[in-house]
Amino acid sequence: MSSKTSIAIIGCGMAGVSLARLLVDDRPSVTVTLFDKGRGLGGRMATRYTEDLEFDHGAQFFTVRGQPFEQFLKPYRSSFKEWKPAITTLSPNYKKYNRIWFEPHYVSAPRMNSLCKQIAQGLHVQLQQKILDVSGRPGRWVLESEHSLAGPFDWVISTAPAPQTQDILKVPEFNVTYDPTYALMVPIAKKTSFDAAVVRDSPLSWLAVTASKPGRGHVNQRSIVAHASTAWSAKHLNTSAEEVKAEMLHALNQLSLEGLQDELAALHLWRFARPSTVTDDSYYLDTRKQLAACGDWCRGTNVEDAFQSAYELFLAIRTQIPKPAGNLS
Repeated sequence: MSSKTSIAIIGCGMAGVSLARLLVDDRPSVTVTLFDKGRGLGGRMATRYTEDLEFDHGAQFFTVRGQPFEQFLKPYRSSFKEWKPAITTLSPNYKKYNRIWFEPHYVSAPRMNSLCKQIAQGLHVQLQQKILDVSGRPGRWVLESEHSLAGPFDWVISTAPAPQTQDILKVPEFNVTYDPTYALMVPIAKKTSFDAAVVRDSPLSWLAVTASKPGRGHVNQRSIVAHASTAWSAKHLNTSAEEVKAEMLHALNQLSLEGLQDELAALHLWRFARPSTVTDDSYYLDTRKQLAACGDWCRGTNVEDAFQSAYELFLAIRTQIPKPAGNLS
């Protein structure tokens, strides 16, 4: 019998890569394979880019409030920096006023997924693998993607959004709901008076200038990322992309920004942008079936919540992994 324990982790956002790193670093007897449907790691810690433009169109920043996250991040300090933006509040109806952040806010550099990429360095990652089904039995799980089968694995862990996790693992329904968010990406020819803005009285809720973030010196042209409010986004889920783009551009232009290149605007929908309700537990774990799940939807809405869920699952699952013969640790 092999002394190795093989684990498949679905999803390469913060929860997936941090859980994989914790497991591999803790137990040399563990082998982990990460699967993600995207072309890159990071999940919502994402940057869309061209040669001259960059848009952090997903998560805008992260905070570090707990000791476990702070300790975990120490080896990766070179891949994120504190962002100190000139931040304001904008409204089509009232004068703008400046805001202050009362705690450090961090961004990955040189792109938003750089932190996840560094955490995953040396791990076995399979990208562009959308997992459709998990079949088999405990200790012999097989993952089916659109083009291939992978396995067998002793354990399968999903860090995908709750509805996708339920479908893949065939587990009981989680009491989780999500708010969607549309992201509009627009090049802008003129420098703005702010780096980030909270927006009121508008379909929009947030603006950010990606080039204002530290470590982005290679970007030659400025751009605006505009996030619609979750309420407005939910109302327009069945509206055509062109109509959504037009309405968001109209709202952006109402804020009197100069130099917007509307004709180059691009739109992205984050259907599972942020959990609006979360589970009662920090993770899902079925030790009999050797199936588990974690993610921000178990804890809250932000990057640290995703890590904390993964960290607490790690503490639980490591007790279920047999130690190799002769290992007294």
